[in-house]
Amino acid sequence: MIGSLSEKATSAAEDGRRAQGSMDELSDIARQLAGTMQDASVRSFAELAKLDHLIFKLDVYQAVSGHSGRTAADFSSHHECRLGKWYFEGDGKRFANLPAYRNLDAPHALVHAAGKRALESCGAGRLDDALSGIQDMEQASVRVLSELQAISDSSVQSRR
Repeated sequence: MIGSLSEKATSAAEDGRRAQGSMDELSDIARQLAGTMQDASVRSFAELAKLDHLIFKLDVYQAVSGHSGRTAADFSSHHECRLGKWYFEGDGKRFANLPAYRNLDAPHALVHAAGKRALESCGAGRLDDALSGIQDMEQASVRVLSELQAISDSSVQSRR
C-alpha cells in the first residue's frame, strides 16, 4: 500500500513537471506570437503611412495639373494627417529613441509645406515656383519613405 502510494506520488509529481514544461512552452509561444503581431502592426502602419503619403502627393499633382479643384487650403498639415497624428499624439512616441523617428518630422513637414507651396504658386500663375515646390516635395518624400522603412526595420531588429 505504501509502495503504491509512493508510486502514485512519484507519477503525480512527474505529471506535474510535464504539465509545467508544457505551460512554459505555451507561454514562450504566446510571447513569440505577441512579438510577431507587434512587428506586423508596425510594418502594416509603416506601409499604410507610405500609401497615405503617396496619395497626398498624387492629390497635389492632380490639383497642380488642373484635374482637381482642390486648393492648398484643402490639404492637411503634417500634424493633421494619419502619420502626423501617429507621430505627435499616438503610438509613434514609443519609437522616440530611434534616430529614424527623430529624423522623420522635418521631411514630413516639408512634404506638406512644399506641396501646398506648389499649389499656391500654381494658383498664382508662378509656374517656376510651383515646379520648385514639387521638386522639394519629391526630395523630402524620399526621406520620409526611408525613415518610415528604418522605423519598421528597427522595430523588428530590436526583438532579435
